[in-house]
Amino acid sequence: MRRVWLILMLCVGMFLTSSVLISREIRTIFVTAPASFPERSKLEAGVSALRNVGYRVIVGRSCEVSLSSREKANELNDAFANPEYDAIIAARGGYGSYNLLDWLDWELIASNPKPLVGYSDITALLLSIYFKTGQTTFHGPMVAVELGSDTKSVQNIAEIFNGERTIRFNYQSIPVIEGKMIGRLIPANLSLFQALQGTEYLGSLKDAVLVLEDVSETKES
Repeated sequence: MRRVWLILMLCVGMFLTSSVLISREIRTIFVTAPASFPERSKLEAGVSALRNVGYRVIVGRSCEVSLSSREKANELNDAFANPEYDAIIAARGGYGSYNLLDWLDWELIASNPKPLVGYSDITALLLSIYFKTGQTTFHGPMVAVELGSDTKSVQNIAEIFNGERTIRFNYQSIPVIEGKMIGRLIPANLSLFQALQGTEYLGSLKDAVLVLEDVSETKES
């Protein structure tokens, strides 16, 4: 199925730009599977791609064996707490990240800020961490999805981690409201965004640029 990106508030020329500052040098990346279990060959390809551009990569136990939601949450808490890990990238999306939220240690995460990267089902973690701690999270490529097969994705994430570029978005998208705006960029999977409505894990969207992605959706639906 083709993934459809619906940009509700769109900057001129089909571009969204955002300058991202990462306050730490990224040397070691921790890979975790808070949602569905990754396919081993794709996971290994993504890990190899990251290592080939110079990163030390540690693969979490959640990528090797089936864990409960609480065990996955504990692994994520430990990854934030571990000073050896400079960034965390999800292996893949799928299903299950929402179930981790009640087990996350928000004070620990807030005290140990580091980039968390993913999309799709990982939206539950990206949005909840952002709204609960104020920590910037990254809606981006995952290890067992894009990073093992798309060299451009590997290059982009390396440049972002190195602080070398301004992020530029150029999606083939359908404008619902045309015009120009500046605001906080809030990307989210549509289904998970709906699931978080009315919970403590989703805060105010005032002055935000909301970007929704999902599969098999249209503007009309």
